Amino acid sequence: MQSKWHSEKIKVVFDTNVFISGIEWSGKPFLLLKKWKKKEFTLLTSTKILTEVVKILREDFGYSDNKAYYWYQLIGSNSLLITP
Repeated sequence: MQSKWHSEKIKVVFDTNVFISGIEWSGKPFLLLKKWKKKEFTLLTSTKILTEVVKILREDFGYSDNKAYYWYQLIGSNSLLITP
């Protein structure tokens, strides 16, 4: 009989740098985002992290409000939001 720990997906928290690197470049952060999109683990995040991602995408990478908000929505709606 498996314990409950083996039957649950691992829970992961990405910092802002992982999101930005995964969105903008290839490499390990990009691969982590692909695994998350395939629901290989449960992503935990907060509104603070989401807000920071949007701010950096807009200010440092020139994303439009709509394009940056797309990522806010995508991450927020496919993650477990927590309050640190």
